[in-house]
Amino acid sequence: MGDVIVAFFTDGPGERHAEYEEEPFTADPHALGDCPCQGCEVCDERNELALDGSLDAAGLAGLTQNDARYVCLAPSQPDADCTVVFRNTPVAVIPAAQLAGDRG
Repeated sequence: MGDVIVAFFTDGPGERHAEYEEEPFTADPHALGDCPCQGCEVCDERNELALDGSLDAAGLAGLTQNDARYVCLAPSQPDADCTVVFRNTPVAVIPAAQLAGDRG
């Protein structure tokens, strides 16, 4: 078991509030289009848009540029969709050692 993301923090200046997740994510973000989820609805929509031929060169470049701004977090449940967040989204992470009970 690895480190786990348990909350996201609100955006904005000043005080940020934690928004806890019902289902934590493994702290192992992936680039869009390179997610190990095996094809959830969120990832499938992005991949179809990139491959269906409806985007011109500028649209495809924009999609690729946006891909660099986001990461994909695979859910802990196999039938749930991934969550796509900004790459610099502040998160609360519990280290794997604490989850395993190592207080060292």
